[in-house]
Formats: sequence, structure tokens, C-alpha cells
Amino acid sequence: MNCEEARTQFVDYWRGTLEDSNEFRTHLGSCERCHAEAEELRDLWGTLGALPDEDPSMALRVRFYDSLRSWRQHQAQRRQPFWWLRHPALRGQPAGVGWGAGKACIVLSEHDLEHVEPGQVLVTQVAGPALTAVLERVVGVVAELGGSTSHLASLARERGIPAVLGVADATRRIPHGATVAVDGVTGVVRFMQ
Repeated sequence: MNCEEARTQFVDYWRGTLEDSNEFRTHLGSCERCHAEAEELRDLWGTLGALPDEDPSMALRVRFYDSLRSWRQHQAQRRQPFWWLRHPALRGQPAGVGWGAGKACIVLSEHDLEHVEPGQVLVTQVAGPALTAVLERVVGVVAELGGSTSHLASLARERGIPAVLGVADATRRIPHGATVAVDGVTGVVRFMQ
């Protein structure tokens, strides 16, 4: 049995259109590549909660797995450098993706939004709808109020911006212009004074 036949039988088996076959199980046990792909398909289908209506073509699967691998590599590269660990840390609820660093811009009211420059980290008290206009310019968001299910959190995730919400006294403790690192995965904000 070759790899393509084993993949087809695997998909048919998981759809319920093929009785249990030892042939494809034997092949998956001996071919590392097919075994890894079967595991990824099983995880994907488990995440979706259902099997796709039709078997995706091999080219589509290859593109999907290539993009998934590159996304995982990209996320691994966006983690904080180790030297940030010696700086003061504030904790909150992780609400965005990845990691970002830049100069802090403290925003206490909607009138201060005009001072936000590209590449800065937005540090604010309240996450209101007016912040939507500046999200395209910032590399991270720190807010005193809100949580991982708030509107600001979903906007940050959609745009791929690291965000930490629910950070107590962030606008008072982080100095304006300080270099800030926002980890949207762990919910930690570090800053250099």
C-alpha cells in the first residue's frame, strides 16, 4: 500500500465509510510522514467537531499544513527575549496573540488618542469603541479594565495585536515613553524605566 492509498483509507475510516482495515494501520505505523499527517488530521477534525464533507485534495492538505507550520514558527519567534525577565512585571488577563514591544503611550481619555503614534504600546484605563481607530497603529495594548472576552480583546485578536487587559493601575505604574513588552499569551507586561 502506498501513502496516497493509506491516506484515502484513513479518511474513509474516520468518515465511517470503510470498515476497519489493518492495511492502512500498518502503513501508518511504518511511515512517519503519513503517521504525522494522520495525527494532524485527527487533531483538526477534533477541533472542528466534525469531519469535512469531502476529502480535501492532497495539494490543499499540504498547503494547509505548510501554513500551519509556518504560523507556529512565527508565533515561536514572537516570544519575549530572555533579558526582559529582569524588568518589573505587571500581570493581567491575556487577550491577544504573540508578543510586542514599543514605547508606552498613556491614554486617559479619548482626547489623548490623537497623540498615539505608530509602533507604540497603548496603555489605557478603559477600553472604549474609540480605541478601534488607533489599533492599526499600535504594537500592543495594555488596559486596566476588561477581560479576555471583551470587545477590545476580540479586536486585538482579529488584528494580531498582543493585548493584556485587567492590569491594575497600569496607567499609573507604567511611565509615559517607557519601553514596554506585552505578552498576549501569558498576560505579562514588562517595562523599562
